Amino acid sequence: MASSKKVIKFRGTSLRDIKERLHRHGVLTAQEVAARVAPMIESMAHADFDAGRNCYGDVRALGKYGPVTLRRTGRMRASFGFDAVGSTIRSRLLADYAKYMIGRFKILPIGDRTAIPVKWRRAIDDVFHAVVFERGAA
Repeated sequence: MASSKKVIKFRGTSLRDIKERLHRHGVLTAQEVAARVAPMIESMAHADFDAGRNCYGDVRALGKYGPVTLRRTGRMRASFGFDAVGSTIRSRLLADYAKYMIGRFKILPIGDRTAIPVKWRRAIDDVFHAVVFERGAA
C-alpha cells in the first residue's frame, strides 16, 4: 500500500486571523488599530489602483490596448475605500458595479478567509505593535 502524504497549502494571513488576534488584546486596542489602519490601507489600495496593479502587486489583465486602466470616468477609484467601524475595518463600495470589478480584477481581497497582501499585513502589524506598546507604557 502506498503511503499518502497530505499536502498543506499556505494561504497567508487572512482578515479573520487578524481579527481574532486583535480581539485577544481587548476591544479598545482593536478599535484604535482599526481607526489608524483604515486610512493606511485605503491609500495603499488607491496607489496600487493608480499604478495598474491589483492589491497583490500583479499587473492587471491585458486588454485590447495593454493593461486595463479602469480609469475612464474616475468613478471606480473614487467609489472604494475603507472605514473603521468600531473594531472592524469595512470596505466602502459606492459604485453599483464595484463588487464585480473588485472581484474581476482583484482590486481588493474578497472574503474573510482570503489572504491579504503582505504590505497590508505589515502595516497592520506595525500599527498593532505601536498601539500595544503605547497602551502598555501608559
